[in-house]
Amino acid sequence: MFGAHDNGVIVCNHYAQAKRPFFLGPLISMKKICVIGATSPLGSLLAERLAEAGHAVKATYRDHAAIPEEWSAYGAIEPIELELTKAVGVDLSAEVIVWLAHIDAGRSNIREPAVNVAALVRVLENLPRSSVKRVVLVSSGGSVYGPASKLPIPEDHQRMPISSYGLAKRAMENTVTAFGREKSVATAILRPGNIYGFERPGRLTKGVVVAFLK
Repeated sequence: MFGAHDNGVIVCNHYAQAKRPFFLGPLISMKKICVIGATSPLGSLLAERLAEAGHAVKATYRDHAAIPEEWSAYGAIEPIELELTKAVGVDLSAEVIVWLAHIDAGRSNIREPAVNVAALVRVLENLPRSSVKRVVLVSSGGSVYGPASKLPIPEDHQRMPISSYGLAKRAMENTVTAFGREKSVATAILRPGNIYGFERPGRLTKGVVVAFLK
């Protein structure tokens, strides 16, 4: 396993609904993109936007029932079953890996950081080195920072998470950064806040913004 580092990471605190996602950076000409955790609200939207932009998308899921019906209209989206606690023998070869998955989310789950880092490492260590050019981790804009020393929070703010969810995200950021340095793979970390505006109408969970609006 690669060692953890605490700096040298490209971060962004905001997510824009763009036709071609900005975090692909100079790699926008690439065609094969794997979205891990693609049945989340953000993941399903991202998979569709990437397909619309002409990319071939591998979209992973844990529960077949969670696959959006809309995906059937996109011939470029290939649903792939992925159990993150195993993730062995699954072909995730792509030029860009976008990681949105998270396991056992909570506020005081002592196992959460270790479980998520183990899943991330398991996948990263089994990626074909010849194909992967960039790994993008979608982290958390609020929980990874902890108590703010100033507002608005800058991207280089110290990371002092107070929840197990934040601790897990920080550990995953360190893991991705270390992987990129040691394997010469470009990495990017996004830290979106409370995302709102593209939830599926039938979903039960709408996030804190919807809760506040109600």
